[in-house]
Amino acid sequence: AGSVIALVGELGCGKTLFTRGLCSGLGIPGKEVNSPTFAFVNEYRGRLPVYHVDLYRIGDIEDGFEIGMLDYLARAEAGVIVL
Repeated sequence: AGSVIALVGELGCGKTLFTRGLCSGLGIPGKEVNSPTFAFVNEYRGRLPVYHVDLYRIGDIEDGFEIGMLDYLARAEAGVIVL
């Protein structure tokens, strides 16, 4: 079964650093992992897929639907989502 990990913190507190470490453990080179601030979602392929989502600029549930959050949550069964 997959996992959803929610990270909460100020800008620059290490959320992406945590995600790099997680990805590294799943066989994804850390240098490939970047903050999804402008893309909203970065997808990485390793032993499990990782979907790194930035909800900082999501104002309401409609915005979440627009970026496809339901699709990503459905994929969590086979991988990891970091919010």
